[in-house]
Amino acid sequence: MRYSIGGEVVVEPGGSIAQAATADDAIILLKEGTYPGNIELRTEGVLIFGAWSPTKRPLSVIEGNVTVLGGANRMRGVKVNGRVTSNANGFSLAFSDIAKAIHADWVAADEIHAKEVKLGR
Repeated sequence: MRYSIGGEVVVEPGGSIAQAATADDAIILLKEGTYPGNIELRTEGVLIFGAWSPTKRPLSVIEGNVTVLGGANRMRGVKVNGRVTSNANGFSLAFSDIAKAIHADWVAADEIHAKEVKLGR
């Protein structure tokens, strides 16, 4: 698969993913390790690649929640030990492990019904 490159940022363990994701179309590469959570992605077209192993699965761990508000954001190969929440258009998450997910269904312009999904293995 080909990914368009807007700007590549490598984040070291313990570094701020949110700070790396301040520009639209950024590609963020996470090394193996743990990253602080409670991240809010407001930019568009951000791609987050975590370190990943076919036998050990995700090696980049986000400790906390991730909220995706900007459209067309993608996350690949991360483990989120919190909740992933998104009501943004075009968000995708693959090759990842997450503790919980919130899916928001738009019912009316001023009302959202959210369903919490408990995920596990």
